[in-house]
Amino acid sequence: MAINVTLPEDIGTGFAEVWDWEFAANCHPVIPAWLVRHFKKKGWASTALLTYLVETGILKSLKVCEAILSFGKHTDIWLPES
Repeated sequence: MAINVTLPEDIGTGFAEVWDWEFAANCHPVIPAWLVRHFKKKGWASTALLTYLVETGILKSLKVCEAILSFGKHTDIWLPES
């Protein structure tokens, strides 16, 4: 699903493509150094991690452009043959 906004409060579990972010000024410099590198290189992060970073105030703002979410329990994995 494409959302192009901040993460919804009831995000479920999954991954989101990080589009824009701003770290709190008082967080340890290692945290932004590692996460910015990951956001720029991979682009995607766990919604659980992103929710934690926002709720604890480590991230002042966060916008995502796409997300792969699950609101229920997965018991099977399906992948196309190609």
